[in-house]
Amino acid sequence: MYLAVDQELVLTYFQLLYDYIIWGQYNERAEFRDGFKQKFGRNPYLNPVAQMRLASGAKMTSEHFDEIRKRRGQFQHFIESIFGVNSIMVSPFLSTEPEPRDVYRPA
Repeated sequence: MYLAVDQELVLTYFQLLYDYIIWGQYNERAEFRDGFKQKFGRNPYLNPVAQMRLASGAKMTSEHFDEIRKRRGQFQHFIESIFGVNSIMVSPFLSTEPEPRDVYRPA
């Protein structure tokens, strides 16, 4: 069975989620970055993906974030109109922690 999906709508909400995450990562980690730089005299190491997110977050304005929050509210209203306000969504996946990759495992 083929489910028709509006690609534009999917991309719109993907971008909304991405911008929301970028804003949060940039602003919520600002205190850590500033403290690290003050203590060690350099910026903390960031992998290339984190560097890209940091650069994107630095370019965002509070007006852009206000627009993101407004659009997120519209999406939340849409979801709640389908599932209701006091719903719990159950997924068919196990709720186990992902296995950490940096843990020593004897051969």
